[in-house]
Amino acid sequence: MKNTLEKLRKSNDKIDKKLIKLFCKRMKNCREIGAVKKAENAEIFDAKREAEVLSNSRKYANGEFENYALEFMKSTVAISKELQKTEREKQ
Repeated sequence: MKNTLEKLRKSNDKIDKKLIKLFCKRMKNCREIGAVKKAENAEIFDAKREAEVLSNSRKYANGEFENYALEFMKSTVAISKELQKTEREKQ
């Protein structure tokens, strides 16, 4: 059992590493999106886009863990908006 648990945890560690790298890449994109929004005098919150992102998360989960995927993306979107707000205030 312990060996199985250790293998599963090591697998999760590898997945976490990939997730964090992708998260950082997404945050860089969000920072650029924020700069474009500022240049275009656009609001940070875009209800239509947020609904699209959240809808996609459910679709990508394809039924399994759908609600968890939705919560994951809600958090990600909230962090993205916070980053854009922080970046806007710095400039």
